[in-house]
Amino acid sequence: MTSRSTQRFREYGQYSRMAVVAITAVLVLLQFRADAQEPVVDKPDDILIIVNKAVNIDQTQVDELKAIFLKRKANWSDGTKAIPINAPEGSKIREAFRRLVTGMTRSREQSFWQTQMIKHGTNRPPEFANPLKAVFKLRGAVSYVYRSDYRKGVAKIILVLR
Repeated sequence: MTSRSTQRFREYGQYSRMAVVAITAVLVLLQFRADAQEPVVDKPDDILIIVNKAVNIDQTQVDELKAIFLKRKANWSDGTKAIPINAPEGSKIREAFRRLVTGMTRSREQSFWQTQMIKHGTNRPPEFANPLKAVFKLRGAVSYVYRSDYRKGVAKIILVLR
């Protein structure tokens, strides 16, 4: 090879490497963008926060939910009395809800309610074997169910916990 063709070959090699790096960078960016825009897939074990259809709210935040379930907040923003309903003690959904919303352990929650009862006469929220049915029947009620147990039209979904 002549020196001129050797030089062109080297330049071509440099351009090839730069092209590979550029294409790789574009592909990585496209992958990040695709991941960011990928819709959240509904899972049967998502926990849905549901409210009686008469309550005039469409969404809530975990902080508001915690305040209602610890009875620090008595009414919804529309003025309706908030009635928190728990799933049965010992159920997996109750444990998950407790961890995700109140941040308490079972023993810490029991201690909390004993203190509330002694100091303020406040009882813990009632437990229902079928929280969806309770929310359907009680105006202002709020509870939680697995997505797989939810029945459309019975209650409004105001938050999804994953």
